[in-house]
Amino acid sequence: MLRKDPVQLSHAASSAANGTANLAVPADGGQVPTLDDPEMAPAMVPVIVPAIGPATLTPAIAAAVPARATAGRAFAAIPCADIAPAEWDALVQQSPEGWLYQTTNWIEFAQQCGARSLSFGLRSQQGDLVGVFPLYREDLGGRGPLRLRRIHTGLSGPALRDSLSPKARAQVWKEMFREVDRIASEQDVDLLQVRLTSMAPAYQPGRRPDVNPLYTVGVSAPLSFNPLNICPPLSRVLLLDKPQAQLLTEMDKKIHGMASHAARNGVSVRVSEARADVRRFAELHASNWVQTGLDPHGLSHFENMWDRFHAAGSMRLLFAEHEGKPIAGVIVHTYKDAAFYWAGCSRHESLKLRPNNLLLWEAILHAKARGLRCFEVGYFYAPPGPSEKEYNIGKYKSQFGVDALVPWEGQKVFKPARFLALSLLRQSKHRLGELLKRKNRARDPEKHSEKDPE
Repeated sequence: MLRKDPVQLSHAASSAANGTANLAVPADGGQVPTLDDPEMAPAMVPVIVPAIGPATLTPAIAAAVPARATAGRAFAAIPCADIAPAEWDALVQQSPEGWLYQTTNWIEFAQQCGARSLSFGLRSQQGDLVGVFPLYREDLGGRGPLRLRRIHTGLSGPALRDSLSPKARAQVWKEMFREVDRIASEQDVDLLQVRLTSMAPAYQPGRRPDVNPLYTVGVSAPLSFNPLNICPPLSRVLLLDKPQAQLLTEMDKKIHGMASHAARNGVSVRVSEARADVRRFAELHASNWVQTGLDPHGLSHFENMWDRFHAAGSMRLLFAEHEGKPIAGVIVHTYKDAAFYWAGCSRHESLKLRPNNLLLWEAILHAKARGLRCFEVGYFYAPPGPSEKEYNIGKYKSQFGVDALVPWEGQKVFKPARFLALSLLRQSKHRLGELLKRKNRARDPEKHSEKDPE
């Protein structure tokens, strides 16, 4: 399934004067598969986050940033637009927390997709760039009465300079979130949502710390906590350093059988190297999304993605074809030593050939052949999930292996009463929509079908 939000994406009660920030944050939780429609209303507990003490910047740095951004602080917060892209991207490339979705190229892509970037970096007193923080203003619910005012990180989170000492690292981490609190207050938003990409080297299986680092800054409420349903997800992550035979053995037998069925019925897989194929994918995507009642992305959305990321090797487009015609497609993003399954679509009338299972399996093998270490297939949920559709798609993804991670993500709520009331209303509206879909599907099962990808 293609994510609607490509990035994919604080009126806090705080006091800088006394060196602490009193934040109302959620107590417990989960998440939704996309950041564009969370239905959540957490229980709130107070958390005290220590503030960074006063510091004096060098005259050159002090002159380069607004006074409000530097007064009493050890670092200067600089807007992304005022940092050279080469310097920003060099930090992302060497940072253990850095991945594709923190690069300036991705931030620009997100802005073209409708997100408003509030991204920033931190400079030390010596003028060194010590961290970058992709951040977007993108409200939930449009301009309607149920709108939640939100800032979020998309699928990225902050990335820190690799050469920092552990003490400096902790200081930069907290200072970045202090700057986010300031931005949230300035923007008068209801909540902050953060997701740390599991494919960054520091967060991959076998390398990540034991505790979610977001807990240290009060970003602790799960994204999918809501008053009517709690559905914390897991993410299926394949370790590609295993032998191919073992990866195959760890797949669900049903998936393996359907992939073999597709191959026997003449379905083949092709890795595209031609920009003209983007139009074919866009047509498949439009057909797929219209079938499920969603508004598809236009051709320019996918052409922009191709132009920005394919030449650098960060985007792979694969097709399942039958009798020379594409019947399914996937987009995989790659960066450093990991791959992320970004989008998939297929023709409804071709599902009997079972192309999706074969296509995703071949995409996994393609990543393995390139020497990548991890392949993230995506989130899956215990029933009932955030919605029937998301549960079914997650169920499909969960069958591609046995290794899973708890996604490191969270949210900080700045206006609990408003947030709780709107979340209850949004979730009630969502549940009513689900009931109407089931009723329509019972009347006309074929027209309103929302089956698994296979």
